[in-house]
Amino acid sequence: MAQTYQTSVDYTFNTVLTAHLREILQASPREQSYEKNALLMQLERTNKVRVDRGGYMHINVSNVPDQLDPAGPDAIARPYEGAQPASTDGFDDVTLAQFRRKLYAVPIKILHSEELDAGGERALFDLAAQKLKQAKRALENRLAFDLWQTAAVNGAMNGLPLAIPAAPTVGIWGNIDRAQAPWWQSKSTTAFGSFGANLDKLDSMSLQVTAGGGENWDWIVTDQTTFLRFKQQARTYLQINAGAPVSAAGKRLAEFGFSVVEYEGKPVIWDRQCPVGFLYFINNEALKLAVIPGEEFAMTPFVPLHASGQQGRIAYIRWAGQLITFEPRLLGQVSGIIA
Repeated sequence: MAQTYQTSVDYTFNTVLTAHLREILQASPREQSYEKNALLMQLERTNKVRVDRGGYMHINVSNVPDQLDPAGPDAIARPYEGAQPASTDGFDDVTLAQFRRKLYAVPIKILHSEELDAGGERALFDLAAQKLKQAKRALENRLAFDLWQTAAVNGAMNGLPLAIPAAPTVGIWGNIDRAQAPWWQSKSTTAFGSFGANLDKLDSMSLQVTAGGGENWDWIVTDQTTFLRFKQQARTYLQINAGAPVSAAGKRLAEFGFSVVEYEGKPVIWDRQCPVGFLYFINNEALKLAVIPGEEFAMTPFVPLHASGQQGRIAYIRWAGQLITFEPRLLGQVSGIIA
């Protein structure tokens, strides 16, 4: 009877502890490590989309070929009058892009010795809350790290450099051969050179990723060194005291520095893991962080560790999703930026 009672107590405590941590997970703002994960944070704010629970994420993509002469004798769309026939040919322009979701997990382990050291139920719950925060940070740091992978890693999420490569005509992306589908290719400028002397190349890329004057890009992510070069160039046009606020004494203030960096009125952010000399033009509708409902920083119940021989209990925080693109031609990368 004593063993049955103890098992019941452990089960009840595991349930209560799990419920407590899930409440913290829902109520608290997203914890970030001291070193910010800027790209992950930005994607979660503006580029997140929820998808089905299936093992693969499928996107229907299509393209009306530019070489199709709308006024030619074989035009599919044509005017008609009276009995003049319309075209019956048609064409199949729908392709299925396919991305595999990726799964992540990080443990929250509470050993029996830690329960004894905590010295009370309240202290134990505080210990569990701290372990939860650490586990969440570890998972976010791993997601942020994988978002900058330059090559496919088994089991890991797609990296931004894979989604917007330096050689956009090469390789398979979303199960579609880029070489065979020009409309599935992002834009690229390599060997950029001196930042200050080649700002016109940024102007050109800005036009390229609008795909013929269509949807405009939304933000740029770059490395810290290139981010500072944006500031350095801005100082060239800075006028000391121009438009500065007036103090209570009626004197003008000399304001230095820039709290926000923009290019063509769009935000520029930097990520600590972005390769030096790179920047990426992002369109929010073209690139998404796809997450599985119910699997975004979801917490499992606590279970005993007895089977492994360890004395304690363990739960996991899970995440499931993938970095995917809907329209790569609206995305661009610039590399080879130097002083």
